[in-house]
Amino acid sequence: MPAKSNTKLIMKIIEVLDKLGISQHDCILAEKYLSAEVGDEILDEFERMGFVEPVFQVNYELYEINKQVEKIRKRAVCVRFFNIIYAIGHGSCYHLDSYGLYDDVEECALYKRLIVFLTKQIERSAYWDHNVYDLLMDRAQYNIRNLIEVVPFLKAESEFYGAVVLAIYFCEKYENAGEVAAEDTALITEYDNIVLGGFDAWLAKQGITEHREVVTTLREQKTAEGLLHRIEFTNINEEDKKQFSFICSLAYLNFQLSDGMLALVQGCVVVNQEMVLRVLDGVYIGARGCRTNMAVHGGDYDEVFHIDPALYICWAAYKKYNQILMRQLEKHQKIYLQMMNRDECQRQLSICRRAWGYVTDSYITEYVLDTLKDVLLEVNPSLYQQQVRNLMPNYEFIIGLLVSPTPHAELAKEYLRGNCKVSELYPYSEEFDDGCANRALEMYSFRIKKFRQHCGDEAFINRCRMFLILKKFRRLDHEIEDCSLLKNDANIKRFFENLAKEQLDAAHQLQAFSFLYNESDDDDSKIERLFHCGEKVFSKFLEENREETLKVFSEAYEQGRSLGVHILGKAPQTYKKEILSYVNDTAPLVMNEVYHILCERKDWEADVMTLLKAKKVSVRELAMRVLLEWKEEDEKYSQLLYQMLQKEKSARLVRLLESGLKRNNNCQIFW
Repeated sequence: MPAKSNTKLIMKIIEVLDKLGISQHDCILAEKYLSAEVGDEILDEFERMGFVEPVFQVNYELYEINKQVEKIRKRAVCVRFFNIIYAIGHGSCYHLDSYGLYDDVEECALYKRLIVFLTKQIERSAYWDHNVYDLLMDRAQYNIRNLIEVVPFLKAESEFYGAVVLAIYFCEKYENAGEVAAEDTALITEYDNIVLGGFDAWLAKQGITEHREVVTTLREQKTAEGLLHRIEFTNINEEDKKQFSFICSLAYLNFQLSDGMLALVQGCVVVNQEMVLRVLDGVYIGARGCRTNMAVHGGDYDEVFHIDPALYICWAAYKKYNQILMRQLEKHQKIYLQMMNRDECQRQLSICRRAWGYVTDSYITEYVLDTLKDVLLEVNPSLYQQQVRNLMPNYEFIIGLLVSPTPHAELAKEYLRGNCKVSELYPYSEEFDDGCANRALEMYSFRIKKFRQHCGDEAFINRCRMFLILKKFRRLDHEIEDCSLLKNDANIKRFFENLAKEQLDAAHQLQAFSFLYNESDDDDSKIERLFHCGEKVFSKFLEENREETLKVFSEAYEQGRSLGVHILGKAPQTYKKEILSYVNDTAPLVMNEVYHILCERKDWEADVMTLLKAKKVSVRELAMRVLLEWKEEDEKYSQLLYQMLQKEKSARLVRLLESGLKRNNNCQIFW
């Protein structure tokens, strides 16, 4: 009889099995087995059926069971439960083990756990990558002998399951390609036969009448190009795509050890070379530098597998596999340079579009072209200067990223092309402000840096900068420049010089100042540098056009208004009226500037006294803080402040006065 602690759990398992459609006879048998009344000999008596994803309620109940059997004292029940569902569903029972419970229980037979895992991967994965093999090794405790021992059990379920384990075995044992040891010749032959047999069946399913001749040729370790033809993968179903990927990956993993597998990969290239590139990309076993890692060792694979060099170069650039590109540049310089032609690059990308699973667009094309240029610059700077500087930059691509489809989009594009002045866009600046959070601007941020590197058209880049300011782009510090603008005075100075060069008006320059201030991260040194430069720039605006600049100051963002007050404070007597007009501005940065100016102007005592009578609490607070500062040098203000304390009704201001009258007040203002 089962322990009392297990009885409730066993009954819950039986209830779930019933909901899964298990017959009453098998449920009774399962209860006996879970209770240890019978042994493993009865597992063959369960009726086979394929499991599917259970409904939510049953899935939740399975989850609850999983939580209970995770406890060590329930481990035996866990193993028996797994044996039951495996006996019924074999690999399909992965549907019932969403939480990977049994993978961690060593008492569950390794071959059963591997079959469940492999079934899941083959059914769900479009193609395999190195992560699958890492997971398999983890289940085998990273001991390849453990894998070899279960090959017969795996083959009994599916020969391909055995081939997967053999693939791992040879990759692990023969980390450096060489002659296969005599003890492994039978295994490598078995491996070849399984994979070639699978390819034979796949070709027959695709209607290739010469499939037997193809496989016979491959077995003889000869090329079968004359017997095969290209197959468009858009015309076959997903299951056949997965099967092709699986076969191709198994052949690739050990092509250095088997000429038959090499010939098979070459045959797969004839069938569809772009699909092969997708499959082989992530298929390797071991660390990144292992012999099966294509990105590291694939420099000559165009020759090895008979892949079109143009397509191979394009693919390697898309994947940013620079080691492959360096080798291809050395071997196929003419083709490499041809691929830097935008139209040719676009054509090759279009060939691969469906197999690679993305929509070919201008962004992908520009990304590939930039990668090709980067490698050329690193390997051969003189050739880079000859070739890249003569290429026409793709202005329209950058423009397309910046300009959203608005009523005056064409006018914006004409400006970016250099055909009109930025001032012509001012009336429509609100229209261009689209939030700047879309993906196009994220792409722009990356692409403009590459554009600057490979083109250097600073006039165009400057126009882009102006348009981003009109769009109220708030990340100017990091996104417009190669490095932080606020890093030093020279960067900030150059930034505003570029704005002036494009004749951007004071309002938009002050807007840019505000955005940069926000990027300072409250770093005092950055703010000081920004204010120092801003003071020079906008003092000049004020000198040249007083009334317009005063209006710009008053209508700016908080940061711009604070700079405006700061500049006015340099000539307080000249701009007294304008400075006092900001006492009603509740923005903390502005109030701080006004406060510091008033603290230095005791000759404005009458004006400060007037502020004490204001209805607005923030205005009275400003006046009180100024008087608290003054009283440190002149006690005559203490009596006035005590009188104010008696009359003040604002609790916040009462606390301010009480605190200030009890101790010395420093010059800080805390809004």
